[in-house]
Amino acid sequence: MKTDIRTLISAEAATGAGSSCLMDFPCRTHAVEIEWVVTGTLADKAITALVVAFEGSLTGTTYQAMDTAITLSAPEITAKYALRYIVDKPIAYIRANPTTVTITGTTGTVTLTVKILSVV
Repeated sequence: MKTDIRTLISAEAATGAGSSCLMDFPCRTHAVEIEWVVTGTLADKAITALVVAFEGSLTGTTYQAMDTAITLSAPEITAKYALRYIVDKPIAYIRANPTTVTITGTTGTVTLTVKILSVV
């Protein structure tokens, strides 16, 4: 079994597709990890809604949705962490696309990290 782990997004939380990533080999099963941290003095910001779509491509030019976008549940938002799986989607290029990011509060920085572990 071959595995490939990549960070798709590690930046201040915002909507819009992240950079695409060429996997070392075409993969069909993917474990997706989504987490975030809030930093800053007296930080009061919080994510209250988060939806992340995953898009794939064979050529790195045109991207299509790999699966239904992942909407984080209330317990996942409280934990600032989610782990989900996308299966039977053979793909060479992949990217994460946060389509909904709702942040409350005014102080601090929210850094969103999306990682993917892909398996042949």
